[in-house]
Amino acid sequence: YNVDDLCLKLDYSRMQLSRLFKKSYGTSPHRYLIDYKLQYAANLLRSTDLKVIEIASIVGYAKLSQFNVNFKQKYGVTPGNYRRGKEG
Repeated sequence: YNVDDLCLKLDYSRMQLSRLFKKSYGTSPHRYLIDYKLQYAANLLRSTDLKVIEIASIVGYAKLSQFNVNFKQKYGVTPGNYRRGKEG
């Protein structure tokens, strides 16, 4: 999903959805979705033998490089190091 998908599904404008998310979760819908995807990816890294590129695709990243950047920003290590237990 992306923010536009959520807006359509919930029948909210982007502004309405942003206000509700900020009030309820303290973050934007976009940031929430990214964090959710990265949590799912972290779980897959630890519980499967899937390749990092496969996991990136499963959680919705078209580019492995962007997945790596976002993952490292959130967890402080690359996906490969996270899988090996070398957490920052």
